[in-house]
Amino acid sequence: FDLLLTGEIFTKGSWGVNAASTYAKRYKYSGNVSLSYLVTKNGEKGLPDYAVGKNFRVQWSHRQDAKAMPNTNFSASVNFSSSGYTKYGSQTMDEYLNTQTNSSISYSKSWPGKPYSFSTNLQHSQNSRDSTISLSLPNVVFNVSKIFPFKRKEAVGKQRWYEKISLSYTGTLANNVTVKEDKLFTEEMFKK
Repeated sequence: FDLLLTGEIFTKGSWGVNAASTYAKRYKYSGNVSLSYLVTKNGEKGLPDYAVGKNFRVQWSHRQDAKAMPNTNFSASVNFSSSGYTKYGSQTMDEYLNTQTNSSISYSKSWPGKPYSFSTNLQHSQNSRDSTISLSLPNVVFNVSKIFPFKRKEAVGKQRWYEKISLSYTGTLANNVTVKEDKLFTEEMFKK
């Protein structure tokens, strides 16, 4: 793994810090993570338009090697920030103009020789223009593929009618919420 720390400071007292890391474990997983915190001061102190903004951004990408655990998979693609970060912390014009960010974290598992499978994921969508955040968590799916519960382990003679009865099952759990950013993140979180 590596670690890169950078900072920025501006003449009117605005400042920011950034930490970025790329990591990898051979034949297991790899990814990168970036954390940013930005304090912006707009206007002149003592005037009515003076404002101090505290914003952050979290970016994380994680990939699992398919050979590491063939029956289990975990992946993440996270791009989450406060709405003010896009306005004041963008480094390029594309970042500034992009008002929509999305994230996804997923996990799935299957059992060899068994008819079961399980998956869960978290979805995030954010509009920095109107500071709306949509979260879908957790989304869970449990699946049982076709089984024949009355089939004899050692068949003798002709197959009986009830041995042809099959069952399958899919259970889904979903939870969705849409909220404004100021309801999810309160000012008290950033006071310390």
